Amino acid sequence: MMSASVLNSLTPRTATEEVEIEIEPEKFPYIDEKSLEFLKSIVRNDLRILEFEDDLKIFSLSGSEIGNFHISVKPLIYKNENCFNVKAKSNGLIDGAPCGTEVNAYVNHKLETIDQEQFEFIKLPNGHIERKVLIKLETKSDYVITKTENHNNQIKKTNYRIKKSLMNGYISESSNILLQRLMVQNSDIQEITLFTFDSEMNPCNVIYRPLDTRRITIEDDEMNIKGIERTIEFVSDIPTTWQIYFSQDGHMINRVQIGYPAVFKTVSKPKPIEIDEYLPEIIIGKKEINWEEDMQMRSKYLDRKEELKNEYNQYLTDHPELKQITSDYLQAVLSIKPKDVLSFTAKHFAPYSKKTRSNQLLPSLDQAINIPKH
Repeated sequence: MMSASVLNSLTPRTATEEVEIEIEPEKFPYIDEKSLEFLKSIVRNDLRILEFEDDLKIFSLSGSEIGNFHISVKPLIYKNENCFNVKAKSNGLIDGAPCGTEVNAYVNHKLETIDQEQFEFIKLPNGHIERKVLIKLETKSDYVITKTENHNNQIKKTNYRIKKSLMNGYISESSNILLQRLMVQNSDIQEITLFTFDSEMNPCNVIYRPLDTRRITIEDDEMNIKGIERTIEFVSDIPTTWQIYFSQDGHMINRVQIGYPAVFKTVSKPKPIEIDEYLPEIIIGKKEINWEEDMQMRSKYLDRKEELKNEYNQYLTDHPELKQITSDYLQAVLSIKPKDVLSFTAKHFAPYSKKTRSNQLLPSLDQAINIPKH
């Protein structure tokens, strides 16, 4: 939801403006190594458990339903990288005025925001206010942020260019959703300090702290919920704090912004997260077979051996010329003792080929081969 500070800052303008701003490196807050290391370590190998939806209702302090809040996280390949498409949308009322926020982003598995579009609006009796912020990793080294404000059709557009090296420890609204789910699922909610941008695009600290576990009842079922407190230390306004509670598997159950006259909460028990499990590859080892000790296999071997011997002998009996051909060949080899046995063999058996003419036989021999006759 759009904060009161944002609404107050958007005073009517008389003309369309466009501004280019470069944020100086010294304006970025210092992020300690402990928090950066935690951000790296919290990312798990199997991130499929982040892929689910949350649906909450928005209630006024009097208990009236005034809106709804929806979150979805889906996997996809974006710009040749494994990412999550994170969407969040809320619609409700502020003092009776319709308002809403919508986020559509692409976040990689390191929780780095590749692209994010955030849109906020409020419709007032005397006009409307809209704000859109586009965050894009335009190159591998630069982020480009474009903020567009529309107050009763008076538009101001501001462009920011930031070195990617300055964005270490940056948590956007979309990566915040993933980070909180990981903290809860890993049962590792620690006090850490990272950074984000306030409504005027000033870099500012965002602090996460653990809250005590609570026990609540949803649809007659009791369940334990884990809490995270998130505080953004706005440069242009007073700090804003949210207290968010989750089920054990990371479903958002309850969210409250301190000082905001509404509460976000689920009215039905979330379905448990189910992930398809893949069985490990079955490796069947080779079984050592000692056929000589296996009576059945040995019997088959001996029978087959005898069968082949009989086949060979029968073939030799049916083709007596084979013995003569073999005998002639061996006598020729032993008599001439050629250095190239393969070439000699090819030429020796050439007469048996129908494609070979008689005058091509043994062209390398200068003298006749004297083969003894039997």
